[in-house]
This record gives sequence, structure tokens and C-alpha cells, in this order.
Amino acid sequence: MIYKVRQTSNAYFLLHSRPIGYPEDFPVEPEYGFPIFDRLTKDDVPKSMCAFNDVGRSKEPGTTALHFHKDDDKFVSVVVDPLKYGNGWGHFKALCSPDITLSDGMYQWERIKNTCVSRSVGATWVSQGIKVIPLLRWRFVSDCAFVVAGIPKHSVIAVSSYGSVRDAELRQVFIDGLREIVKRLEPIAILVYGTALKNIQEIVGPNIEVIMYPTPTEKLRLAQSSMKDDEASRLF
Repeated sequence: MIYKVRQTSNAYFLLHSRPIGYPEDFPVEPEYGFPIFDRLTKDDVPKSMCAFNDVGRSKEPGTTALHFHKDDDKFVSVVVDPLKYGNGWGHFKALCSPDITLSDGMYQWERIKNTCVSRSVGATWVSQGIKVIPLLRWRFVSDCAFVVAGIPKHSVIAVSSYGSVRDAELRQVFIDGLREIVKRLEPIAILVYGTALKNIQEIVGPNIEVIMYPTPTEKLRLAQSSMKDDEASRLF
């Protein structure tokens, strides 16, 4: 007996690794089955980013992209049923695909699966007419082989340095992986959420535009630093 799981059930998500409402006719690349995204232009680059669960901070949603740089358990309901939330976020300029964890303790197939889930959520939003910026994450440089699947060359991508800058090993993996991503995709622009690396332009090369989006904590730190500089300048 063959039991067909309804697409509206959580069991569908568990068995198929696709979110509820995923468009089954969405084009996919052949090796991993990742959705294929359209090429983005610099016109699709947002002026700011805001956390999906903190939209009240966004004063100009038409120029803002929502991100998911939070613990997985905070957005699991979004991942399971993105259609439910997509309609309420359609007035934002873009949504980033969810930043689902890829950790040391995972086997490679688990990291591939989590990446596929993230892209599938993005594809579901695309089917709703929402602009989606693919968020690329890797835990090992070797992950880049599947991380780039379904992402067109010469497009706009998003990455995150959040949590990777202070740890020397994680920072090096981020840098080496970013170089590999650039080599494979040759993006026209990279959106970086998190703490800025001083030499990030050198890492990606002079022909790629790098746009930084600091975290709220980093924004506060930069503002306080600027105030101190202004106060010091008044003394002279």
C-alpha cells in the first residue's frame, strides 16, 4: 500500500525535506535537487536589513530585506510553512533565504539537506512573487561544492560573518569559503550581515561590490565610537 502524504501536513516536510506549499514544478539543478534561482541585479540590493521577528524596526520596508540570522528554533515555523508568512512580508524589498545551521556535528548529507530546505523555502516565496536573495552558508570549504548549486553566476548573494569573526578557525573558514564562492559564482555584489572584516574587499577582489549590514549591537558600537570621535574633535 502506498500512502501519499498531504502537502499541508508536517509529515510532508519531514519526509520530503520540502516546506508546505513548495511549488513542485519549480526548476531544480540535477545533482542535489536544489531550486534554481533567477539572476539578480544591483537594483535588487536593499538599503538595509531587518530581522524577520523584529519588523517594527523597519521604517522603510520598500528598501529593506528581511534576514533570518537567528537561532533555528526561532524560525522553524517559517521554514515548515513559508506560504503562511510570505504574504505578510510581500511589502518588503526582498527576503533572504533562511540561515539554517550547518554545524560541526552534522554529516555532509545533513548539511546538504539543511541547505536544500533553506533554498526550498526561498523558492516557495519566489512562487508568491517575492524577491528572494539566496543566503549562502558553509561550515567547511568543501561545502562550497553544494552551496553554489542552483545559484546563477554574476548575481547578488548574501553571506553572514555573524559569529565567525572573533574565532580564528571560524574566521579562516569564512574567508577561505568566501574566496571559493567568488571563484565559482563571480557575483556582482555580496551582501554581508555581521561584523565587517577590514580586508574583505581584498578577499573578494576589486570588481565585486560589498555591502555591509551591521547587527544592531554593531550599529550601537559604531554609533558610540562616532560620538567619542566627535567629542574628541571638539577638544582641538
